[in-house]
Amino acid sequence: MDCTSKLVQKLFSEKFSCARTKAEAIALNVLAPSAEEELKTDLQEAKFVSVFCDASNHKDLKVLPIMVRYFTAAAGVQTKLLEINTLPGETSAMVSQYIMDALEANQVTSKLVAFSADNANCNFGGAARNGKNNVFSRLQDSVDHKILGIGCAAHIVHNTVQTAADCLPLDIEAVIVKIYSYFYIYTVRVESFKEFCDFASVEYQRLLGYSKTRWLALMPAVERVLKLYPALKAYFLSIDKCPSLIKSFFEDPCGELWLYFLHSQAAMFESTVLQIEGDTKTAVEVYSALSQLQTKVQQRYEQSYLPSSVRSRATELEEQGQVRREQVVNTVVKFYATCTSYLDRWCQQFDEVRSLLWVSLVSSSCWDDVQKTVELITSEFNHVTVDENAMFDEINNVSHYVTAEKIKEWKTQKISVGERWVEILGHFEKNDVPCENLKTVLEYCICLPGTNAPVERVFSLMNKIWTAEKAQLKVATLKAMLVLKVNVRMTCEQYFAHLCKKEHLLKKIHSSQKY
Repeated sequence: MDCTSKLVQKLFSEKFSCARTKAEAIALNVLAPSAEEELKTDLQEAKFVSVFCDASNHKDLKVLPIMVRYFTAAAGVQTKLLEINTLPGETSAMVSQYIMDALEANQVTSKLVAFSADNANCNFGGAARNGKNNVFSRLQDSVDHKILGIGCAAHIVHNTVQTAADCLPLDIEAVIVKIYSYFYIYTVRVESFKEFCDFASVEYQRLLGYSKTRWLALMPAVERVLKLYPALKAYFLSIDKCPSLIKSFFEDPCGELWLYFLHSQAAMFESTVLQIEGDTKTAVEVYSALSQLQTKVQQRYEQSYLPSSVRSRATELEEQGQVRREQVVNTVVKFYATCTSYLDRWCQQFDEVRSLLWVSLVSSSCWDDVQKTVELITSEFNHVTVDENAMFDEINNVSHYVTAEKIKEWKTQKISVGERWVEILGHFEKNDVPCENLKTVLEYCICLPGTNAPVERVFSLMNKIWTAEKAQLKVATLKAMLVLKVNVRMTCEQYFAHLCKKEHLLKKIHSSQKY
């Protein structure tokens, strides 16, 4: 910013002065508070909100962002940063009190409908949701209405394939990591390996790392090893000091077979993660995706399904007397059984949103399902009222708009649930069709999240800002920068035009006071 300020003086106006200190003061004391005030106004107008929270360590600091999610008829699903601060620990009592303080400061405690976080015991007490010493249970005790506890579905899917992979005869994950680490920073080894690639007529490509905490890292890493498999095998079996784990893997005749099997399964799980990880995905969309995944895995288990790449290699190895097909099938079935068991155990938490599936608009709405949703809302929340007679008429109006052709169009264009309802409500507003009760019900249904992905994205932004070169960055400044990056959904040009309309903000920015 220091050099930018000097460049602007040179190009435009010598009077311009806005170096690092001034820019920080503007962001910290003018722009961020303005964005926070706009969020507070939105929350006052919203009838229901969900809250996300997670923790990340930055050196000796434990940073916890709190995010809120709500739905508006005009803008659709909104996910905003409500608070970010440090805590001296991560006990359930500390985290729950921290969340409640933020909710009370913004006067949305009575509007809270769900808490979303990763599936750690500290947050939910495990898959069975037992015990009281967890964040969700403490939040539930702090409010006088029922809230939903929604664990991160992306974590569930990732952990499913990771747990099932442990059933394979070879530790494929460990092998992938070991191979990557072997070449990671060793130029001589890479250059030597390139010669083996030329000899094996394989195009050299950099190996990919794999982390157990990265949802989408497994399949690309396995795929890269498969592409380089002939060259990798020749290289490692030719060197003198080959790591024992890698050597035993390439000497095993079934090594490539299990690589192909894990790759095919990882592809199925990765496609599910890609379906559910978006910021605007609703709990009903996530429930549908998880149900489809469970069905696919169950069908594979019941039919002992072997992918074609595995089938052909199993046949070759059996003809060579190196493996029995029955052994391969038994291992594959055990893999599927582990997946099924894990998914059944952890996906139970989404059963509570099953009655809300009508919101997904994949077919015509059934009034019985809508009525159950209305009864749930009116019985739990005193601050809202729904006229059931009017709601019935409004749902029938929706049925007239949502034709089979419209549903097909949405599916083809991959329009999300939130965007579908924004389109419908916009059409009703334009044509003076009553829909106030429908809006209330939709605010509840669509503000329910399916994953904790928005918080993970805040961590990614935080790590980009809080680099080693910026070690002295204050938490307050970090918060201001993240509020602007996350909450202000505008381009620089749009935000400039927005600020030009805010005279009180411009006066503060141009003043010589230290705010």
